[in-house]
Amino acid sequence: MNPWATWLATYGTVRYQLSRKQGWHAFVTAPPREPFEVLSRTAMSRLSQEELEDYNEARMVWNANLPTIKTSQLAAAYGICDQVMASAYRDGDKLRGSVVIDAEPGLGKTTIATRYARDVHRRVLRRDGPLTVEGHQRWPVAFIPLSAGVTLKGLNQQILRFYGHPAVDRASTSKLGALAVDCVTSCGTRLIVLDDLHFVDFRHRNGLEVSNHLKGLANDYLQLTPACPERARREPEIPEITSWTGLPSVVHHGTGGIDEGAACADAGHGVRVVDGAR
Repeated sequence: MNPWATWLATYGTVRYQLSRKQGWHAFVTAPPREPFEVLSRTAMSRLSQEELEDYNEARMVWNANLPTIKTSQLAAAYGICDQVMASAYRDGDKLRGSVVIDAEPGLGKTTIATRYARDVHRRVLRRDGPLTVEGHQRWPVAFIPLSAGVTLKGLNQQILRFYGHPAVDRASTSKLGALAVDCVTSCGTRLIVLDDLHFVDFRHRNGLEVSNHLKGLANDYLQLTPACPERARREPEIPEITSWTGLPSVVHHGTGGIDEGAACADAGHGVRVVDGAR
């Protein structure tokens, strides 16, 4: 087997379905792809047809999955995230912050969220171990992607699908909410990533139900104070954002850029990271 076929066998079929616990685990634990030898045009001309096919396939896989570079914008985003996560150590009667990442499509909102969340996941497991005090599997981070027109039932089902709960398609809407809360608390989840929060239409009844459920998750079950939920009502057109929160603080229904004093923006990059506690 030529070296590029070997490289493809090891790194060419890695796929992460982050919306499932197994996929998130693979993303968190996977080592970086090993770089492969870059050939000149002259060297490529000496390859056999099969070797050239494997080399080009490996090159496509590598170019489609370039390593994340910690630019100054990414470092600034991490700095704000660290500050907001630090507020999760406050007692339950105090306000906790959350983070909204706001930018045009293709500028790395999800990349920022998933890479930071991966670091959190690794750090918590290293410090606290794989099991909770009660003996449950510890799962520090949950990644919950939202779809267009998401409903209250759909949100809870998506949470349960991430944890692999067997009752995801059988329980009633009210029971689904209780099961979702049980998964979050039993697994010691510290951070929930909600990808594409702009899919929630807060002008529609379904969107309001989702909003109230998220506030209830923070208030009733985790005994927290919501962070400025009225901001979504002031700005019904939710821009393309990735919203995620440090538990215990669940979700923030804000939109990027409203609180200028809380925003960290780079004019050239166009990504705003907003501390939603304001």
